[in-house]
Amino acid sequence: MVDAAAGEQADVGEDELLNEEAGEEDGDEGEEQEGEDAAAEAEKLLESEMPVEPDAGAEDEEDDDADDGDDADDADGNGEDDNNDEGAEEEPVEDDAAAPGDDAAAPAKKQRGKPKDPDAPKKPLSPFQQHGVEARPQLVEKRPELKSDLSGMGKALAESWAQVPQEKKDALQAEYDRAKEVYDKKLAEYKKTDKYQAFQKLFMAWKDAREMKKLLKQQRSDAPTKPRSGYMSFSAEIRPVIQAEGNGLSMGDLGKEISARWAALGAAKQEEYNAASRKAKVEWDAAMLEYRRSDKFQKAVDEQAALELKQGLRNLKLEQGGKTPSRPLLPFQLYAAETGGKGTMAQMSTRFKELPEDQKEKFVKQAEQLREAFKTETANFMASPEGIKMQKQQTGLRQRIAVRAAKRKFLVDAPARPPSVQALFGASGSAEPWGKLDDAGRKKWEDEHAKLTEEYKQKLEAFKTSDAYQAFENAVAKASGAPKSKGKGKGKGAAAKAKAKAKAVAKPEGMPEKPPGAYKLFMKEQAGKISGGLPAMSKAWNDLGAEGQKAYLDKAAASAEKYKAELATWAKSAQGKKHERAVEKDKQKAKEKKAREKHLNAADAPKPPEKAKSAAQLFADAKKTELLQQSAKMAVRELNKKTSELWDALDAAGRAQWEEKAKASAAAFEKDMAAYKATAAYKKYEKMAGLSKKAKAPRSGKG
Repeated sequence: MVDAAAGEQADVGEDELLNEEAGEEDGDEGEEQEGEDAAAEAEKLLESEMPVEPDAGAEDEEDDDADDGDDADDADGNGEDDNNDEGAEEEPVEDDAAAPGDDAAAPAKKQRGKPKDPDAPKKPLSPFQQHGVEARPQLVEKRPELKSDLSGMGKALAESWAQVPQEKKDALQAEYDRAKEVYDKKLAEYKKTDKYQAFQKLFMAWKDAREMKKLLKQQRSDAPTKPRSGYMSFSAEIRPVIQAEGNGLSMGDLGKEISARWAALGAAKQEEYNAASRKAKVEWDAAMLEYRRSDKFQKAVDEQAALELKQGLRNLKLEQGGKTPSRPLLPFQLYAAETGGKGTMAQMSTRFKELPEDQKEKFVKQAEQLREAFKTETANFMASPEGIKMQKQQTGLRQRIAVRAAKRKFLVDAPARPPSVQALFGASGSAEPWGKLDDAGRKKWEDEHAKLTEEYKQKLEAFKTSDAYQAFENAVAKASGAPKSKGKGKGKGAAAKAKAKAKAVAKPEGMPEKPPGAYKLFMKEQAGKISGGLPAMSKAWNDLGAEGQKAYLDKAAASAEKYKAELATWAKSAQGKKHERAVEKDKQKAKEKKAREKHLNAADAPKPPEKAKSAAQLFADAKKTELLQQSAKMAVRELNKKTSELWDALDAAGRAQWEEKAKASAAAFEKDMAAYKATAAYKKYEKMAGLSKKAKAPRSGKG
């Protein structure tokens, strides 16, 4: 039934509209952190222990993606597939057994496939599934190899199903339809229970993990392939050999046989596989370091962060336990619900498009009314204590994800913190335990740790002068709502300016309030009188008919005319003109941003030239290198202060050479910028942003 699928679609997409209505504001938490020292916060993050996160290409050594079908099949959200394609592969139930004696032991067995809700009503088997229950044992008896060949079993079942007489298929379908009708009623009641809400959290956790896994799998093509462990290399070699022996082993028995043959190799032969794996791992580590410095890796991190944010926002909504307004149905979904049509979402959408325009109009209007009511309910929720709390949680989530992404993108070449004293001693391979060392023995390792720590601090201070660290600081500042690090005395003014711009496009006092439409007037009047939510309210409105709706339409039309006149008068005022200019400026900025994303930020777009540096900046860059050579312990702020003092002490003659270099740099920049603006991509950007039409005409009226 499409209405069940529509419910799933509403659950998944609702956050987008909630965020749209909230204006993607950062909320109170962003303002509270605005005054923090972003540079200090960045230093804390840099020096903290960075969490180990999965890199693109560094997923599990063997995929367990047999269940990578579309989870949209589970429209009911009970963990059971609504559609079972004929010939689809079945999910394996067991993993390979862990490898004894391997460098990297295989993980413990884990549950495969979707989690199942034990309390949900049992869904009836589809006709094809019923046939499979009967046909599978017969097929295995005739062809034992199908027991461990999931793909082959799926194809064999499809071929067997094709031979079933149509009369029997029709009878099975009729039986399924009757059972499905009973099931739908039981499921609707079950969805009202706390057990269903609890399972939804479990189900969404599984869904989130699989979505991230799919993304990481897609990104592997750009990343170096992680080498297999010794055991996994042996497994890949021996698996086809065992299968060719034709013993018809199950997946679990096959794993046990591989494990037994690995054990039979002996330590010497196992070490050959493990040594080859370690050598490949060293080469892979070097290749991964280069990959993490690439634009492709930064894009991969951004994609992972975007998915993590999407999932986090969805889970925050789920934690509200149904308090957030439900997204209204689309026109074709309303049509399907009224007509009782069956089929997939795509099929019902196609049928709706084929309707005459006069029939579609009814559902289009009804959907628009529901959408307006949804916006009102969303705004009310966002203003409630629960809504305000959720917005603060959303802000905190965005900040955490953005900071983690900044660490992975910009701290690739940051120096690694040295291990602890005991870890250094443990890595030495000494047979004597740390606890039995005397004072002299411990001092040796404490001195070694102090030496490594001092080297780490020097490398860290040098790294803090890099462009990568500057980008990291700016990303942290942006995530926390603080101004970007741009140098002495500029941060506070930039933040104040940003606030002023945000307020300029906000609705000013004195601006006429837009009156509600006819349907909203009806809703306000009937509030508390009609139960059943938006569908019941919409039905009551439609039941009024043209005659009953006329009073509300006339009242709304009169209010609209009055509002139009008041708005026109206000727009001519100084405040109205200022607001219009601010709105137009904001629209132009959005237009330019969209054009820039499409034409200038694409992977194949030309790179803009680096901005020319001033004489003082060129001087500071040269002096910083000299100062660090003299004293590698010099902190960033002290370094900047020293170079500024040296520049101020220069006379005109001393500054002349740097000013000449700055002029040459500026001339080269202008030349490169002219070439950049002459590219096809930049021309397309200007056209889309509406900048090419703004020719610089000479001003008139002044001599």
